[in-house]
Amino acid sequence: MLNVFWDYDGTLMDTYPVMVRALVSLAGECGVEMGEEEALGLLKQSLGEALAYLAGISHRDADALLRRFRELEREGAGQWQPLPGIPEEMERLHALGARQFLFTHRDREAIRGLERAGLDRYLTDAVTAEAGFPRKPDPAGLLYLMDRYGIKRGDRHSVMVGDRPLDVLSGLGAGIYGILLDLEHRFSAPAGSLHALSMEELDQLLRNLL
Repeated sequence: MLNVFWDYDGTLMDTYPVMVRALVSLAGECGVEMGEEEALGLLKQSLGEALAYLAGISHRDADALLRRFRELEREGAGQWQPLPGIPEEMERLHALGARQFLFTHRDREAIRGLERAGLDRYLTDAVTAEAGFPRKPDPAGLLYLMDRYGIKRGDRHSVMVGDRPLDVLSGLGAGIYGILLDLEHRFSAPAGSLHALSMEELDQLLRNLL
């Protein structure tokens, strides 16, 4: 049985336009001029790195910046849309009998976003921030789901799919495959992982694991 563990931001849901606007606005509040492309590049590394950078150049507290970022982001949460091609891919996987899981740093707002998009029905289970697991690339949250559903390390039909190397590294750390969904061609795939540069390539890679 194929087991697909999905990341959320930039993988299932195209949340980055809202996140970019929130970071640019936050930078402005700190007296820092930041363009959208710079903001996107920082966020693609990680939100933590983006806020650490902003905290460093603005001499602000990173925890306070995170709280304010979340406030700004929530204002646009209703605008999140599925990544183009994801609803069709999740439907295809469902029809093939695959189990699909969510492993994200985001809180339960991620589930609400999937509900609004009608995609939550494809999920077997999810790990969100409330579970308290360490952030990726630590695989602890992924290993929890694997143990709960009887998936062994080294399973050749299980894969973590995400848009950043840290997502893929969590999968490799759990002893399963990792696919980097890199539609903007921003990254080199970590050693031992698979690289999908389009939704068509992602579909074929997932089918190869059936």
